[in-house]
Amino acid sequence: MTLLDTLIVVAYLLAVLIVGLACPTGQHSTRDTNPTDPGGFMLGGRVFGSLLVGVSVMVTTFSALNFAAFPTEVAANGLYILACVPVFLLIAFPVTRWIIPAFVDQGYTSAYQLLEEASTPVSASSPAACS
Repeated sequence: MTLLDTLIVVAYLLAVLIVGLACPTGQHSTRDTNPTDPGGFMLGGRVFGSLLVGVSVMVTTFSALNFAAFPTEVAANGLYILACVPVFLLIAFPVTRWIIPAFVDQGYTSAYQLLEEASTPVSASSPAACS
């Protein structure tokens, strides 16, 4: 790394630290801490439809996993990899129409909550006991 690269990284880290210290607010309204609040900030007030949430989750996952993989795959093997893009449309319909609404109707707010309820009392209360 050159001196300029180092200065840019240090400036970025300082900016993030300053913003973090200047805005020390946390999550103040959740369903867990305020039963009268239907959603709170972290749940978007529960006003977003399942289609929007499902597409958002799928696009986020797709972009995170394939940001570097797609160009490499295309360079190595050609454009056949683009054939997987329509699969997202096939998956989006059942996920947004049946799967996400089923979890929302059961009151789940994250996959971790579902896993916590499915785990045994020992593993839920003491993660160290599982190692």
